[in-house]
Amino acid sequence: MQKCRSEKRQRSYARGVIRIRISPGGLITCISPGGRYGFCDDELDINSLAQDYAERQTDYLSDGPHKLPTSQSKRTFQIDYEWRWPNRTIQYAIDYASFHPNQASAESKIKSTLALMEQATCIRWEEVTDPNYPYHHINFYGNTTSCASYVGYIRAVGQKIWLGPGCLWTSVILHEILHALGAWHEQERPDRQGNINVLFENIAPYAVYNFAWKHTHEYGPYDLGSVLQYGLSSFAKQSGLASMSISDTDLEYLISNTKEDLSFYDKYRVNQYYDCPATCSLTCLNGGFEKMNSDGDCSCECPDGLTGSNCSQVDTSAGCGEIIDLTSPGSSQIIEMTSYNTDLLCTWLIKTPTDTTIKATVESLDLPYSTNNNCYHFLIFKDYLIGEPGKQACGDTPGAVYSKDIHDNYNMMMIQFDSASYPDITPGAGFRVKVEAVPSGCYSNPCKFGATCQEGSSVDQYTCTCSEGFSGQNCDEVTASATVRSTFEKDYAGSIFQQDPTSAFWWSVLSNYNFDGTTVFPNSGQLFAVMVPYLRVFYLYTTTTVRTEAKFEAAERCLNMTYIMDNKTNANWPQYYTKILVTVLDGETVLNEYTYSNHTDTMWRYALVDLPAVNDLKVEITGVYGWNTFGMDDLVIFPGPCGV
Repeated sequence: MQKCRSEKRQRSYARGVIRIRISPGGLITCISPGGRYGFCDDELDINSLAQDYAERQTDYLSDGPHKLPTSQSKRTFQIDYEWRWPNRTIQYAIDYASFHPNQASAESKIKSTLALMEQATCIRWEEVTDPNYPYHHINFYGNTTSCASYVGYIRAVGQKIWLGPGCLWTSVILHEILHALGAWHEQERPDRQGNINVLFENIAPYAVYNFAWKHTHEYGPYDLGSVLQYGLSSFAKQSGLASMSISDTDLEYLISNTKEDLSFYDKYRVNQYYDCPATCSLTCLNGGFEKMNSDGDCSCECPDGLTGSNCSQVDTSAGCGEIIDLTSPGSSQIIEMTSYNTDLLCTWLIKTPTDTTIKATVESLDLPYSTNNNCYHFLIFKDYLIGEPGKQACGDTPGAVYSKDIHDNYNMMMIQFDSASYPDITPGAGFRVKVEAVPSGCYSNPCKFGATCQEGSSVDQYTCTCSEGFSGQNCDEVTASATVRSTFEKDYAGSIFQQDPTSAFWWSVLSNYNFDGTTVFPNSGQLFAVMVPYLRVFYLYTTTTVRTEAKFEAAERCLNMTYIMDNKTNANWPQYYTKILVTVLDGETVLNEYTYSNHTDTMWRYALVDLPAVNDLKVEITGVYGWNTFGMDDLVIFPGPCGV
């Protein structure tokens, strides 16, 4: 077979609160449109909002928009809704002079891209031509060396989207517009683990922060095909290195394909974040979703291959395709075309019960292809996300197996057949594919703390491969002799401490941060946790907590917490100092609580906390936000008392 080229407990410390807003600060990193690395040291200073939620990052797929890749013939948005543009209407201006001598092409490309946004979402774009327009609006600006945008609505007159030479591609403009609407990069999602692996050792040091995960709204599944997904070699130290990898390399086309529109899930996320379908009353089936366009029209956006007002029908040629319901584990059906005509586009939608997933086995195959492995007539297997383009298969070698990814719609798969793309090519002998409902123990994500799950032979059988230090059937246990840690290098997936999602804000995981004039880097590795309002606006003396959630075997242990704090003070509000509380519990009973509030002269220090042998050990680390900046790294729980 040929693989075608295809494109707790929450404590309150909020007494006498003061609302503040702090921008991230620090040097902002860019690369040029030609792909050369460099720094943009021009401080973004629009109406005193310097660097406030700015995202100065070149927005190219792996080789940049100047080199078009081979094509196939839950968006990560701000957690606070105050960063949405009001009234679903955005005024914009194009600084035509800044695009000289390409004013006409810039206008055409920008406006055609905005038309795509209006078709897909409820956001209306209104051009203003007055160069002195005094109200909040977006200004498309071309006299620059980068492609960049602020993230979200920053309440500025002339909030810029920078589109330098080489940026006037639909995919790049869409990328920057999504940032302006409030979206961050796909690889910055906190649920990225299991979807994409960040290779920090291969990333240029100044660019590591672009890969630090952020606390955001996650609408829908992780989407490799999003226009906000970086290329797999973006910001690598040198040519030939990858900065990210994915486990299923056959899906790399989703990242490298040229994007001429928002992905299916990009559209979904904008509609959700801006509450577009609030007045709609449609029920969309089979992975479709409600949307409203800028004219106020409600409709169902259906995955390619489905049609009808509610996505209930397959979009298929006459005489082929259907909806296949496999009603019980182990049931199967054959999809077969032993002779076929050209000009066909056939669609089969396979659905199975909730405790099963889907396996498709190619039992016979004879579909024509070119000498450079370009498929003329081909099968398409949507085994990843039903809203994304699927994998193509052609040739004369059977035996391939396609198993449905469990990250979204795990019990629904689409298979298509295309003989219309090359109608003049002589048909082959056809194909035979067996689809079956496979019992799934992994569909409910039973494996914890970054463990991987392998299916067994029934819904009750699965095997978890545990992260270091964890054990047990679900990898949620810690034996008396095990050492577990949180280094923040792999998000929270393999971490003993987990972010409490009910916290007022989350710990920010960064590659460096300015501690009262001193740039601080991790104690070890590439990332560390910092208590800063990187994505949130919150209050002095509000709190954020990480806690253990694993089952500890009763034994004496020691917690080593590596931390750093600056010595910043505020004479007007001296009582609002930063402090850290380490709480040791047996179930819900507090055994000990330790307070750390002294600065460390902006140097890394460590604290040791004895953990007793109790039946239900829990440890919480709570940051109480004050004037001081606090960071932590290398949280380690190891066997034995601290003094040994």
